[in-house]
Amino acid sequence: MSARWNSLCVVVAIGLAGCGDSSEDGANTGGNSGSAGASGSAGASGAGGTAGGTGGAAGNAGAAGTSGAAGASGTAGATGWTTPTCTSVKGTWAVRFTSDEGATIAPGDGALTGVAYTWGLAALDTPNVLVAEHAGRILRSEDAGCTYKDLGAAPASTTRLHAAPGGRAYGYQMNASPMYLVKGQAIQVLKGPSGSIIGMGVSPTDGAWLRVADNDGQLWDSKDEGASFQKIGSPAPKKCFYTVAFDPNDIDHAVCGTITDGTFTTFDGGKLWVEASGDATYANAFSIAVSPVDGGVVWVEGFQLGWHNGQQIGPEGRRIWKSTDGGKTFIVALEAEKTTAKLFNGNLLAPDPVDPAALYFTFGTPPVGGLTSESFLYRLDATGKVSEQRQGGIDSYDAIVFSPASPKTIYLAVSSERP
Repeated sequence: MSARWNSLCVVVAIGLAGCGDSSEDGANTGGNSGSAGASGSAGASGAGGTAGGTGGAAGNAGAAGTSGAAGASGTAGATGWTTPTCTSVKGTWAVRFTSDEGATIAPGDGALTGVAYTWGLAALDTPNVLVAEHAGRILRSEDAGCTYKDLGAAPASTTRLHAAPGGRAYGYQMNASPMYLVKGQAIQVLKGPSGSIIGMGVSPTDGAWLRVADNDGQLWDSKDEGASFQKIGSPAPKKCFYTVAFDPNDIDHAVCGTITDGTFTTFDGGKLWVEASGDATYANAFSIAVSPVDGGVVWVEGFQLGWHNGQQIGPEGRRIWKSTDGGKTFIVALEAEKTTAKLFNGNLLAPDPVDPAALYFTFGTPPVGGLTSESFLYRLDATGKVSEQRQGGIDSYDAIVFSPASPKTIYLAVSSERP
């Protein structure tokens, strides 16, 4: 068992089946909700094609412009972003990229050693700028991920990052209080409103406005870049033990993941919470993600409980569920026992940035206990088919961001779990 999985299992061990099911790996990340990062909708304005198009699928959006066909070169979109011009990454091994869905990964600088996690990665609206948190250090790239420099220390390690308008990125540590803002070259420590933050959303139009959730399902609002927070709405009916995921396009819409009780959803900033119905009703909801294309599409990865109130309700096992009504009802999208894809207690989920019916998720095996290090990048499509790409020598992918220039360029945050 890796150090990461073992330490996080302590956090969720009190959560009944949260850690105690009979999995072969026993892993539990406490609800790794994958952040999809940038929407990948570059070129949406289609301004006469003068932006150069985005190439690939994202460039199609530029067709709204009267001469958007000029975007065929596929190098720069309306956002000013470009795809990487390099074949390897300099300055870090912690962030790589792929243009073929993980079949090949650009090599990084140096080698994986020791235990060092990269759970935070964000593509900013500043052209070609990415920000990552690796082993307690903030890294910044200004050339679409070809080179990185160290900006300084983060207030904590294993932090998540969310991009916000105005060249901002907000960071927080799951199940803790540390928060920070990266703005330009500066790192500003923020005072979190709770000691158990488990989710963050940012306004798609106002970079100073962010919202966080604590494990009671209480939402907190800040409109001054995290300098101050105010409670909004009411706590969720059940503890949001694992995660709260926000709709990237509407932070009033959030989905809470509980122990044993599935999910609860709010569409009005926590004034009213709705308990989900359908197949995910009695489950541990470890990971949740809302599509950046269609807020009605919500993905959940978790463990189905086979019994409720002494009655058998179905087979136990890990599942990925899908909702098309914002989280009010769910159907099974993938069952662990019916696929070769590997599900554990908290797969990273990353909805496709252009296809609301598709989902990326990851799995990794560190080189401990005689295992060979290997990481998997999966894609689940609308038909239920799963494609996979595996890379030996990489311990895990712990964050995924899609390039604003082309959704086929995927940035992968790499972690090392080597004793």
